[in-house]
Amino acid sequence: MSDNFVGFAQSPKLDPMREVVAKTMELSASSEIRFAIQLISTEAGLSSWLGKLAKFDFRQGAKLKYGEEGHGATFALIQIPKRFVVVAETLGEVDFRFKEQKASYQLTITVKKALLASEREAWEQDVAKLEQVFRGVVND
Repeated sequence: MSDNFVGFAQSPKLDPMREVVAKTMELSASSEIRFAIQLISTEAGLSSWLGKLAKFDFRQGAKLKYGEEGHGATFALIQIPKRFVVVAETLGEVDFRFKEQKASYQLTITVKKALLASEREAWEQDVAKLEQVFRGVVND
């Protein structure tokens, strides 16, 4: 059997023209963890780095709509306050991992997406915006 199957449905094959690109950012903060979590769990917070939200629902599996083009996103995983995974059309998989310490916390953000060469520059700009927003909260 040469077909790729997941359960009883055939799964799509990977596009050989796309390369999986990942970027990891390590941030340390002495501010309260709630400010960083609000950037993920609130409509205003998500809008600051994802794009203006047309539809918001903070539940695992919830469908979000953002940006002028009406891109889609979803919360793939919500484990308050340790881990959040958002899958967005423009960014790909965005994995937020929090590690609390006595008076501070560590935040690791990993962004991963399969990209065509022509899509890479726009993706890197979107990732840079995400990093800038979180660094602004972490460094305050």
